[in-house]
Amino acid sequence: MTPEEINEVLQTYPAIAELITDKDAKIKALTEDLEQATQALEALQNQPAAESATSNLPTVTVNKEEFQFTAPRFSYKGTEYAAQEAAKLQDLCAELVKIGAGILQKVQA
Repeated sequence: MTPEEINEVLQTYPAIAELITDKDAKIKALTEDLEQATQALEALQNQPAAESATSNLPTVTVNKEEFQFTAPRFSYKGTEYAAQEAAKLQDLCAELVKIGAGILQKVQA
């Protein structure tokens, strides 16, 4: 199919164009989450075991469960956050937990 034919189909069926746009947005969001998880993993791998165990990164409670930040800084939806400041943003933390972002790790009891 040529690019012209593809454009004609997309103009004829705008719902298809909308689906493609939605999928592109989802792919972008997942790519950002993957980048965050990779950064967090790299940070953990570069920490000595003792430092990792006694980390002074903040914890937050979301839905009666405790989570700890895995890195001191992170980016989400194009915005940079410091873990200390993000811990005060309850809506942000709830959203990060909801999407399973790697920046927050559930604290084991």
